[in-house]
Amino acid sequence: MRCQYNLLFLFLCGFAARSALSVSTEECGKDLLVGTSCFIKLKIKNNEKPFEIRWVHDSRTGNILRWKDGNIKAIDDGVSMEEDGSIRFKSLRLTDTGKYTFNAENNVGKDIGNGQVEIKVYEKAPKPTVKISCIGGNVTLTCDIGNREDLTLSWFKDNTDIKNDKPQVFLSSTEVQENKPYSCEARNPVSKAKSESIKVSFSTEECGKDLLVGTSCFIKLKTKNDEKPFEIRWVHDSRTGNILRWKDGNIKTIEDGVSMEKDGSLRFKSLRLTDTGKYRFYAENNVGQEIGNGEVEIKVYETAPKPTVKISCIDGNVNLTCDIGNREDLTLSWFKDNKDIKNDKPRVFLSSTEVQENKPYSCEARNPVSDAKSESIKVSCQGRGLGLGKFLGFDIDWIMLSIIAGGGALLLLLLCVLIICACRSCRQRKKHQLDEEEFRLADLTPGHNGTNRSKQTARGQPAPPIPQEDPMPCSPSPQTTPRAQTQQPKAQIRARPPPPPQDEDEEFPPPLPRPRNKQQRTKRQQEPYRPME
Repeated sequence: MRCQYNLLFLFLCGFAARSALSVSTEECGKDLLVGTSCFIKLKIKNNEKPFEIRWVHDSRTGNILRWKDGNIKAIDDGVSMEEDGSIRFKSLRLTDTGKYTFNAENNVGKDIGNGQVEIKVYEKAPKPTVKISCIGGNVTLTCDIGNREDLTLSWFKDNTDIKNDKPQVFLSSTEVQENKPYSCEARNPVSKAKSESIKVSFSTEECGKDLLVGTSCFIKLKTKNDEKPFEIRWVHDSRTGNILRWKDGNIKTIEDGVSMEKDGSLRFKSLRLTDTGKYRFYAENNVGQEIGNGEVEIKVYETAPKPTVKISCIDGNVNLTCDIGNREDLTLSWFKDNKDIKNDKPRVFLSSTEVQENKPYSCEARNPVSDAKSESIKVSCQGRGLGLGKFLGFDIDWIMLSIIAGGGALLLLLLCVLIICACRSCRQRKKHQLDEEEFRLADLTPGHNGTNRSKQTARGQPAPPIPQEDPMPCSPSPQTTPRAQTQQPKAQIRARPPPPPQDEDEEFPPPLPRPRNKQQRTKRQQEPYRPME
């Protein structure tokens, strides 16, 4: 027991030491990060011991901490007091920013220390994101830091500071053609974070009819006689209103994901599936005369996925399925030993003869902008379900079917045995009840109506003999005296009937009949006759 107490003491000491070490001994500076633990030092004249200490925050009402004569009178959440009266912040919050004033007095109310300390708490700087927008061949880079207003920005070109602290940087077409990486950095007095570097470049490719998701291209604006337009409008058939409207050098309307070139052409930064459709442009000069219009249709596709060949066996024949998910924009092709078998259906059926050839099969999925081919597989039905398909997600073969059928037959046999046993037990119980009622209700004396008693029981056994007994006089003569009645001979004692033979199938034999009470019968015989008055 003493050893256990020692171990407990050591554990508590270690826990206390660990807790003490986890508390920061750092004194609070001016700029602090959210979550920091630190303290503000209480400064007292001549190191005199204070009798009362008060800490006040400029943005809060009253004392956030008040100590007097060894007792804490008031304390706010999130702060505590050190042994020397300093105030400790357990985990700094943004609301802790501000000025803290302390006052210390001795036991006679004399001021022995006062002062003021200001701190500012910051959140950690987030990692910024550089966004690109293109207008007339020029590029605008935006450093996205959300709604943070406590951050200072810096821009870097090829990891060199370009001395720009604005949220946006404008690049000319010449600077774009340099193809240099750009990045931005956000920082505050306690942290900083830098974005990923990106290279600014746009494709000079004109959009074709079939395009891949993510492609950058433009649709050419064509005007009569190359006349300079005063107003340009671009319209998409599946969207309401203009997706881009330019007038007299100013962009009036523009949707996300598009920009306008110097000549009025429409540029897609990164094509999406929703960009599929027809685009119509209108151009007018400064007098409102139409100088150009036209329509261009594009269709955007996703990259073709790599298909998977699945096998199912049916009576020695094979069904191959080219799995491409829910994609409906793909065309399929089947290959046998890398040769096209001219089948574009999602399934191919192979006879047992074709299976025995042991040739590799594969399928290919393609659309107008991409294609992908599956792995080649050799068809074999060993270990696969033969003609039984799947049940509840499991492959069913003949062996499994035999096990299931055998188990079902055994279960049926057990059920039949239980039913037979229950019926037999019920029948025996009914026989037992009939025999019990027979012996309970049987008349062991001759009947008053002179009817003959049955010589057999309900189960066909011989009935027990009826004991002989002198009948009692129903109406004794008046001359019979009580003495004469007492001198009458006693009734013959009835012998106990032999027990009926027991049925071997019967688990519980019926109870034997009990003899009549002799004392009641004797008392009735001894009573004198009382004539009715």
